[in-house]
Formats: sequence, structure tokens, C-alpha cells
Amino acid sequence: MIIGMPNLGLEVEVDLKPFSGLIKKELKNNIATISEVDYHLEEKDLKYVILYLICHYLFSCSCNKIPELYISLSDPTEFVKYNWQKTIHFYLMASVCGLAMKRKKLKG
Repeated sequence: MIIGMPNLGLEVEVDLKPFSGLIKKELKNNIATISEVDYHLEEKDLKYVILYLICHYLFSCSCNKIPELYISLSDPTEFVKYNWQKTIHFYLMASVCGLAMKRKKLKG
């Protein structure tokens, strides 16, 4: 709620497959062009910013390809339909539990 993301609505089922044809380097290049002084902002630029947020901050992964799910979530009209706080909390807790299980297997 602090960052103004919707906290009511659908849960996002975070699934990293299948992958789209877009890779993170292309996304980074698209974001870089937005910062050019004489660049004219277009509607797709908001989608790039939301997609960058999803890929690098909310659900980061080490793979270079961007999952198709992330591209569909980057549509501003779709983005506001989801309960992002609950989704992010679930994703972080699942990541921590996964790491704890791996650590437990290595020790024992």
C-alpha cells in the first residue's frame, strides 16, 4: 500500500514458463531510449516501465528471457486488476522457504 499498488483483486499465479521472445537486454535498451531528451513518449513506454518493474524488482529471476505472463501483466489495464501485495508476499515467502529447504538438504 505504501507504493500505491493495488491491494485488492486477483492473485497472480507466478509462472516463469513459457518464455516470450523478448529478452531483458532489449527491455533495458527500450527503457534507455525513454530517457533521451528529444524522445517522444508513446503508450507502449508505460508497458516497458511496468515490465521492467515486474522483471527486475517484483519477480526477478536469473534467466535472460522474459516470461509471457510478465508481458501480459505489463498492460496498465491488467496491472490494476491484481492484488500485488499478497502476490509479492507469497512469492517472497515461497523463495525463502525454498532456500531454507535447500540449505537443510545440504546440511543433513
